[in-house]
Amino acid sequence: MKGRRPSIQAPEGADPVVIIDRPELQARWRRTVYSTITLVAWAAWMYLWLPAITLVAWFLGYRRFVGEIVAPDGGIILRATLVYLLIIGAMGLILILWSRYNVFRFRGKTRRGAGEPVSDREMMDRLEISPEHLSTLRGSNSAFIRYGEDGAVLHVGEAADLGA
Repeated sequence: MKGRRPSIQAPEGADPVVIIDRPELQARWRRTVYSTITLVAWAAWMYLWLPAITLVAWFLGYRRFVGEIVAPDGGIILRATLVYLLIIGAMGLILILWSRYNVFRFRGKTRRGAGEPVSDREMMDRLEISPEHLSTLRGSNSAFIRYGEDGAVLHVGEAADLGA
C-alpha cells in the first residue's frame, strides 16, 4: 500500500511529533487505574455543575413535578429502589452463571492461533524504512517516527531522544 500519506500539520512553533496511542498494549491493571481516575475526574466535574443544574431544574418546575407526580410519598421510592436492586442482582447473577458456563464449556480448548510471522524484509517494505530504522524500532520500548512532507520516513529514534 504505497502512496502519499496524509500530512499532519502541527501548530506554529510546536514540534511536529505525532503520538500514537495504543492502550491495548498497556497492562490491564494500568488501563483499569487510568479508567478509574478518569471516571472519578468526570464525577468530580459533574459534581461541580450540580448547583447550576439544580437551579435550572427549580426554575423549570422540577420540584413541583417530583412532589406531585413522581413520588407523592416516600414509600414508592423505597419500593422502586428495592425492585431495581432485585433486577440488578438477577442480571448480575445471570451474567456470572453465563461466564461460568463458558469457562466450563471452553476450558482447555485453544481456538485462536498465532499469526503468521513477518520477515524483516516484509516489514521494511511495508513501512518503507531502512534496516537501521527497523533495528531501532525493534530495540526500543518506546520510539518515535518523523515523516517528511511526502510521507517518507525521515528519522526513527527512541523516545528518550525527543528531549535532545
